Amino acid sequence: MEHYDVKEIMDSRLHRGKLQYLVQWKGFPARHEWTWEPLSNVGHVTESIDKFHSTHPSAPRPVDLNAIHFIDVPLTNWYEESKVPQWEDGRKAI
Repeated sequence: MEHYDVKEIMDSRLHRGKLQYLVQWKGFPARHEWTWEPLSNVGHVTESIDKFHSTHPSAPRPVDLNAIHFIDVPLTNWYEESKVPQWEDGRKAI
């Protein structure tokens, strides 16, 4: 298996729901030689990925599930029972 070195990460995108990076390979400067690669193929070049995202903060990036904060929402009494319409035989009860 041949090994190619990453020169620079040029872009990122979501393709069919998966993150991909546009890679410029060392020794292959022409745009048509760059390839879209899944994170699994370039995850080892974290410095290049971090550099890309620091200069392109709005570009698609991996989700850090540890950074997501959830809030507690009470599941009971979230509505006033008197405002919920009552139904009988497919008709709204009066």
